[in-house]
Amino acid sequence: MVYVATYSITTPNVWQRIVITVPGPTTGTWNGLTNTSFNSAALWLAWSFGVDTNFETANVNTWQSLNRYGTSSGVDIANTTGATFYMTGVQLEVGSQATSFEYRDFATELAMCQRYYEKTYDYSVVPGSSSQVGTQFVGTVSDTYSNALVYVNFKTRKRVAPSLDVWSESGTANNWIYQRSGTGETNSSYNWTSTWNGETGGLVFFGVGASFVPVSIRGHWVARAEL
Repeated sequence: MVYVATYSITTPNVWQRIVITVPGPTTGTWNGLTNTSFNSAALWLAWSFGVDTNFETANVNTWQSLNRYGTSSGVDIANTTGATFYMTGVQLEVGSQATSFEYRDFATELAMCQRYYEKTYDYSVVPGSSSQVGTQFVGTVSDTYSNALVYVNFKTRKRVAPSLDVWSESGTANNWIYQRSGTGETNSSYNWTSTWNGETGGLVFFGVGASFVPVSIRGHWVARAEL
């Protein structure tokens, strides 16, 4: 389902507040976010800077089942020499009354995001990259089952108990690096079970090959509690 709406800029190069009210569709269904690449996203919000005529529509301000993303009367910015387009303060909200833009500081916005997703890597580092920055390091003693137990403590309470993915600092998936007395550095796989994890954190089990021995272990993790 697609809803195409138009608006006008009354004065060029002057900031203008645009409000568009979109009624909910009465037919069809909403997809869920089924994977991290958003191939089945529930909702897309986009601006048309010029589209092929096959994707233009004359039916604006109405829901339709065809793939239509613009109109013939729209300004073809991509094909206009020297054209510029500036936009800021985009807000999508429920209801028919538009409110003022809600400004939030970085710390508040980050905490709201971390309710669904949190990582040890720096903000700009993709999980699975080779990076020592942010690595969680633990010195402990292995248990009777030859496991090093690492407690992962989330900075923000998750909406539900999350799934957990781990990488070594060199980028090896599903592994952390450990070292115990008399051995060199070795990769160890992990176990994150529902019995031990919750909204605020949980225990990760890493096999280290010996019971009741001092061990150091380090690596990265990503907690996911998306809808």
